[in-house]
Amino acid sequence: MRRAVRAAAVVLGTAGLAVPAQAPAVLISPPVPAFPAGSLVPAIPGPHCTRCNHGYEGADELSPVLPPSYAARIRPRRLGIQFVGDDPHRLRRDGLALSLTGPGWRGRLPLRFGPAGFGGGAVPPAGSGRWQLHLVAPGFPATGGWTVTVRPCSGPPAAGPGRWLPALNALRRVLGEDPAAWSAPLARAAAAHAAYLARNGYDRPSFHLEDAGRPGFTGRDPALRDLAWGFRSPLVGEEGAEWRTPRPGPVVVLTLVNTVSHRLGLLSPNLLAAGAAQAGGPHGAAVMDLGYGYRDDLPPAVVYPFPGQNGVPVAWEDREEPDPVPHGFGRRFGYPLTVDFPTAAAVQLVAVRLQPAGSGARPLPLITDAPGRRGLGPNQVGLVPMAPLWPFTVYQATLRARVRFNDGRSRAVTVRWRFATGGGAEAVAAAPARHGIWVAVGPAGGERPAPGVAVEVRQTPGGRVLGRGRTGAAGMAFIPLRRPPAGGERLMVLTRGGNGALVDWGGE
Repeated sequence: MRRAVRAAAVVLGTAGLAVPAQAPAVLISPPVPAFPAGSLVPAIPGPHCTRCNHGYEGADELSPVLPPSYAARIRPRRLGIQFVGDDPHRLRRDGLALSLTGPGWRGRLPLRFGPAGFGGGAVPPAGSGRWQLHLVAPGFPATGGWTVTVRPCSGPPAAGPGRWLPALNALRRVLGEDPAAWSAPLARAAAAHAAYLARNGYDRPSFHLEDAGRPGFTGRDPALRDLAWGFRSPLVGEEGAEWRTPRPGPVVVLTLVNTVSHRLGLLSPNLLAAGAAQAGGPHGAAVMDLGYGYRDDLPPAVVYPFPGQNGVPVAWEDREEPDPVPHGFGRRFGYPLTVDFPTAAAVQLVAVRLQPAGSGARPLPLITDAPGRRGLGPNQVGLVPMAPLWPFTVYQATLRARVRFNDGRSRAVTVRWRFATGGGAEAVAAAPARHGIWVAVGPAGGERPAPGVAVEVRQTPGGRVLGRGRTGAAGMAFIPLRRPPAGGERLMVLTRGGNGALVDWGGE
């Protein structure tokens, strides 16, 4: 059976070889005056400074994210609403509240604000029935309301983070992004949907949608399911993979990151929470539900492979849906690149270029996934080399575009960075543990794990070997470390073929 990796749209980026120290990180030209002088990766204050962060709202605007009306599968203990990029200090002074009417109860719920624009409060025990909510915002135009119909039902237990979350956050930390938190509501929603797929198949009506007339139905789309199981916001996404046998969490993360459109949801700097689950059988699946907010330190661009990354796979097998390469499913290409502009509303490409670093190198033929096409958002770009890359080679990628930022301003932007390939097509993911590191190895985009691969952990810099191991049948290896490194030490996990991944390990 073909395995396909599937995504739902998010509502709203070596052995014997080192990238030279002067290799640029993400550069945006011309520089914005607010950036610190000499900064390669600009530190942007935000999201509440429109001038610096290109488009978050000022003091005179209010941007609530109104949830759709939904059926709650558990009795809600808290109800609330999320705001887009509004200053929480100003929100607290605005006298915002929820008007709440339900079976035997009517009142007003003052909003208490936490991080990422969430405002809410505890509610009286919600009995079965229909509850009406309306945002009360004195001095602002009418903002509308929604209903929550409480229909408690028994559902799957929420799994713990296991090794899913350490594998995901290990990569996010290397990218300089904040870690995601494990969410029991998202994990419960993912488990319920994986069970629905296992029972009904992938096309009833599709991988990410459910049919209300079929057994196991808990919500038509990811947003309705996540709300139903208790997540606080409809700003969610869902990623998934079709396979009969459940696989270790790091293998799932490895599979999803080695894609085009799927990796963007996992690597978004706005990702706040994640939950995941799997089901086996003829229609088995891995499902990862993702919850988003608005970070206050968004970068201008998120690129992958990341700037200065070593050990990048030279080749990639296209098994993704939506297919980033027209009629390319099952074929072999070079390893794909992605660019995400988290503070942009739209991107219009001008030119893209990938070539070996150095003067006189010829650019490689590329398949370009333009913004808004083949599963990408309007502020995202995918690049797939038409042929495998050269091993142990430093590449430079350049993207020129016209970018319209969230505040409506447009400007010409150039993104330029370098990365280096390893010796083969193996992809590597690492998940730190208390006494060592879990390592997952598999062909980039491929269908099967990679057993019997020799891997080792090295210090960076210096290259001293701290531990060795070999992957088992599931493509996983646990490498106990010979000595506990100091907190915050960055290590390199490397295969014998020269492919690898960076990981921060502090003996947690």
